Amino acid sequence: MYRFEGKSYEIHNATCGAGLGDPYWSDTYNGGRRTRLGWWFEMQVDDPDPDERAPRVVFDGIFIECQSWVEIVGKHITWTSAINEKHDSRYGWTDTFECSLIVRGSFQITSRHGLLLRVEAHGSDEWQNEFEIAADYAFQGIVVNGSERDSNETFRARLLEHISLEYLEQQPATSGGRYDSGVEMKGCLFLPKL
Repeated sequence: MYRFEGKSYEIHNATCGAGLGDPYWSDTYNGGRRTRLGWWFEMQVDDPDPDERAPRVVFDGIFIECQSWVEIVGKHITWTSAINEKHDSRYGWTDTFECSLIVRGSFQITSRHGLLLRVEAHGSDEWQNEFEIAADYAFQGIVVNGSERDSNETFRARLLEHISLEYLEQQPATSGGRYDSGVEMKGCLFLPKL
């Protein structure tokens, strides 16, 4: 269920995952700031009116420390400003007629059933629009971003610095695109396994 400004919507697609930044990008374009494992949670609702865009909430700056993704249950964070100063990132945003940062929020993972993580969240955006979510998000895995300097082994070693690989299965690294410097971008997906 997704409630936004007093209206309720059925959620038909809710997914989540995590990502780890590329050290080359961080060193070259972000002042050498250390990359952290960040979590994202996104959902889509059934649009009740084809003339209106259905509102949504995206949490794309959730930093949760845990030993394993299966142990993420019970994690709870709250905030009262749009930017997480510790990580220099937003917590998330709403999308109604225009995007707006979430300035106040509470986010908790209350249970897990297989690959589904139950999330209960509420808060408000910059326009004081209130929202509330209670939904099961399907965990899609973790993407480790890198560059041509990375290999399957370095992707694995970097992720292992942040989380256990016990319930993850590494896929072959893929390439795609180039930075302005000409360095090739690469990525590696770690799919969940139970």
